[in-house]
Amino acid sequence: MKSRLAVGIGFALLFGGTSAWAADKEGCKPPAWAPERMPGFEITDCEHQDWGEVDMQLVDGSKHLQGRVDKITYTLVDESKNPSNEKARNYFAAQGKRSGATLMSDPQGGWSCTLTRKDAQGEHWYEYAHGSGNDESTGSFTLTTVDLGALKQEVVVREAPTDWNYQTNPCKDPPWLVKQFGYFKIDSCSVSDFDQETLSTPDGDLTLAGHFYRVTYALTDPKKNPVAHAVWQNYVDALKGLGAKLVTKPDEDFKALLTRKTPHGEQWFLYEHGSGNSDSTTSYSLTYVVAGGPPPKACTLQIYGVNFDFNKSNLRPDSEPVLKQVLAMFQADASYSAEIGGHTDNVGEKNYNQKLSGERAKAVKDWLVAHGIAPARLTSAGYGDTRPLVPNNSDANRARNRRVELKRVGCKK
Repeated sequence: MKSRLAVGIGFALLFGGTSAWAADKEGCKPPAWAPERMPGFEITDCEHQDWGEVDMQLVDGSKHLQGRVDKITYTLVDESKNPSNEKARNYFAAQGKRSGATLMSDPQGGWSCTLTRKDAQGEHWYEYAHGSGNDESTGSFTLTTVDLGALKQEVVVREAPTDWNYQTNPCKDPPWLVKQFGYFKIDSCSVSDFDQETLSTPDGDLTLAGHFYRVTYALTDPKKNPVAHAVWQNYVDALKGLGAKLVTKPDEDFKALLTRKTPHGEQWFLYEHGSGNSDSTTSYSLTYVVAGGPPPKACTLQIYGVNFDFNKSNLRPDSEPVLKQVLAMFQADASYSAEIGGHTDNVGEKNYNQKLSGERAKAVKDWLVAHGIAPARLTSAGYGDTRPLVPNNSDANRARNRRVELKRVGCKK
C-alpha cells in the first residue's frame, strides 16, 4: 500500500475530533467549482496570487499553467468520516464535471484529479490534490483554481535624471522608477556617493563601482504575496524597455542585473529577491549604480570601497574601482578641488585613529596625483572618530563611519 504521513489525521485525533476547529479559517471559502463541502473537513488555509505558476497532472504528463491562482486547504476534523483517497478524488471530480469542466487526468487513479473549462471569461483549470494520509485515508487535501492569464506589467520606468543628487530623508524610489507594485512599500534606503560591490555573473565576478542608491521594499498585503518570478519578470521587462541588457541568467528569478550605456555614464540596475521563496516575495531590493557621469552637486561626498590593510595606510588593490571613479570625476570637472578627509569609527585609541586617518587620506591624495590630478587641487586631513555620520552603536553604523570624504573647496551648500 502506498502511504503518506497522516499529519492532518493525527492533529484531529490529538485534539478530539470536531472540537479542535471552531470554524473555517477567516476569509476562506470553497471554490465556485466545488461548493459542496466534503463531510468531516474544515478549511484550514487559503492562498491567493494575482499571478502565479502551477503544474497540474494530465493523463499524458503535466501541464504548466500561469495566471490567477487560488488554493484552499481542507483538514479532517471528524475521524469517523475519514475518506479514502479514491473517494475524495472522485467526489471533487464529480463536482468539477457538474460545473461544466472536463476531466483531463487519469480517471482510474492517482493522488489528484485535474479538470478544465472554458467560458466567456477565459480558460480555467481545477485540481484536487491529496495531502496527508494514504490510499485508505485522507487527512488533508487542497483544491486549486487557475484562471489563465498573462503576467500584468505593474512596474513602470523612465529615463533617470542625469545629475546625482539623491536624498534618503525621506526614502524615495530610485530615480528611474515611476511605479512599482501597489502592495509593497519602501522599508529602507541608503545612498553612497562612491562605493563598490562585487557580484557573480555567468561570465565571472563583476565589480561595480560608482554612485550607489539602494532601496528595500516590504510586502504590505499578505493576500497579494507574489511569486518570485512575477516580480523578477516585471523589473526585467520594464528595464529592457529602457534599452538595458540582462547580464545575469534569464532563469535566475532571485536576481537580475541589467546595464545600459548613456552619454551621461554607465547605468546598472540590480534587482534582488529578499525574504520568501520561489512561491513568495515578502521583500526585495533595488540597487542603482551610475559609473561616470557628471560630478555630484553635493559639497561633501562620502566614499566607500577605498580599502587599506589592517592598521596601515597603504591602499589595497581592490580600492582601484572606486578610486578610478573618483579620478574620472576630477577629470570631468577641471574646476573641482577638494579636501580629502579620513574618518574612522570609535574603536581603538583616539590619537592613533586620528593619525592613521590622516595617513590614509594622504594615501588617496597621492594616488590621485600619481594619476594626473594637479597637487594644487587637493589637500588632505585626518579626523579620526570626531565626525561620525551616525552613532557608533552597531557594526553597520561603524562601517558607515569608516570612510573617506571629499569636501569641495569654496562650496557653501
